[in-house]
Amino acid sequence: MNTKKKIKLKLDMDSEGISPFDENDVWKFVTFRMDTMYDVDVDAWTIESEGLTAADFNVNYWPVSCYRHTGAHWFLQQDNKNSCPWDTRRLAGYIILLQTEGKYEIPKKNRLEAARGMIESFDAWARGDCWWYALTYDQKLPVDPHSTLAEIEEQEYDSCGVFIGEKDTVESVCQSFAALHLSGNVKPETHEIVLSVPKYLFVSTSELTEKLKSMGYDVQLDEYRTNY
Repeated sequence: MNTKKKIKLKLDMDSEGISPFDENDVWKFVTFRMDTMYDVDVDAWTIESEGLTAADFNVNYWPVSCYRHTGAHWFLQQDNKNSCPWDTRRLAGYIILLQTEGKYEIPKKNRLEAARGMIESFDAWARGDCWWYALTYDQKLPVDPHSTLAEIEEQEYDSCGVFIGEKDTVESVCQSFAALHLSGNVKPETHEIVLSVPKYLFVSTSELTEKLKSMGYDVQLDEYRTNY
C-alpha cells in the first residue's frame, strides 16, 4: 500500500504574461503594418528618428522578419533560412538597442545573440507560450467533533508565473522543488509528486518528469484538457 504523501505540481498557461518589450529601457521593437502594439507609420519612420545611423546597422539595430500562416513566427531577418517566400514579410520591423553604454551596456560581441534572444522571447510570448506553476499539498484540518469526515485543505508551498517559454518554466520549477527538497520538509521516502499539465500543450513534460525523478521522487502524470 502506498502511504507516501502527495505533492501536487500544476502547470498551466498564463494569460497575464507581458511582452518582453513592455516597460523595457534596454530594447525597443517597431513593426510595420503588422497589426501589433508596436506598429509605427512606415512612411514616416526613419533610422534617424531613432537616433541611429547606417553604421549602427546589425550593431545597434537589426531587421526582423515574420512568417504568417495560421499563426506567426518572428525572427531576425538574417536567420531567415527556409521560410516560405509567399507567407514571410521580410522586413516586418526592427529591434533596436537603446542602451549602448552605461549601466546596461551590452558588449558589441554579445549584441547579436542578445537581440536574437529578445526576438525569440517575443515570438514565444506572441504564440501564447507563457506559463505559471503551483506547488501544493493537502493538509488535514482538525476534525469537527460533529462530523464523521476529515476536512482537507490545500496548502501552497510555492507558486510563480509570467514565464515565457517552456525552458525557463522547467528551470524555475526544478529550482523551486530543489529548494523544497533541501529544506528537509519533503523526502523521496515520504513524498511523491503528482504532475498536472495541460494535455498536448506542454511539450516538455517528459523533460520535467525526468528532472524530478533524478531527485529520487516518484512522479505520477495527470494530464488534463483545457479550452485553449
